[in-house]
Amino acid sequence: MSIAFISGTGLYEFSPMAQMKEKQIRTPLGVCLLYHLEHQGEDIYFLPRHGLTHSLPPHAINYRANIYTLHSLDVEKIYAFCAVGSMDLNIKPGSFVVLRQFIDMTWGREHTFAGQGLVSHVDLSEPYCPSLSRQIQKCGQELGMDIYDNGVYICAQGPRYETPAEIRAFASWGANLVGMTGVPEAQLAREAGLCYASLAVVSNYAAGIGDKIDEEAIFKTMKNQKSHLEKLISRLMNSKPPVDCRCNCKEAEIDACKKWPLVGDEGETD
Repeated sequence: MSIAFISGTGLYEFSPMAQMKEKQIRTPLGVCLLYHLEHQGEDIYFLPRHGLTHSLPPHAINYRANIYTLHSLDVEKIYAFCAVGSMDLNIKPGSFVVLRQFIDMTWGREHTFAGQGLVSHVDLSEPYCPSLSRQIQKCGQELGMDIYDNGVYICAQGPRYETPAEIRAFASWGANLVGMTGVPEAQLAREAGLCYASLAVVSNYAAGIGDKIDEEAIFKTMKNQKSHLEKLISRLMNSKPPVDCRCNCKEAEIDACKKWPLVGDEGETD
């Protein structure tokens, strides 16, 4: 079984990467940069969605190439991490929240693998794998992390931050977290039949909720939480998903994803 970790703002490298090999994978949808490690007989992949130098803004990330690559490498389970703004004063910067639902406010992104002649409709009643979500929460609690559940994530287009008026509207819809990268990533993973769960790291209060947004403070918060995330990643690498997994993620794979050709390496570096 292969697993993957997708990281966002503030987590571009973590300790196991010192032993990983960089790979650039060529796909029909573009090139994907990721890192590979063999661990206890399993293939582990680490994919920094913004690039190691945060060179890709949210709207320019090639989400389809990333998920296509992981699917073609026989990855079955994806643990994703994202930085978010909190719309709830009780969910403070530095908190961790397991995502359960999302609202999509993006535009212009390639949201699906379906196309002409391969029309499919995927069910997102439960957009994040419940089994992996429970596993993240369990491992985090074992490490003493204070992890909230039931995150409702609204994905804004970015790269600008939201206005206070937008945040008030989003909160009135039931969202409590706002970010820029969770969609279409979660949707594409479901279309590809991959188990996908996401842990949000609250980097700041959203506009109009707390003080003025300070990007330096955001990166500082993420840096302060990096050690917790590294420990969580290590724990997830060394634990098995719950045996009572009853998710339907694999069964959701759409026809378009079953007809993909294999990918090829463009290059690999130590």
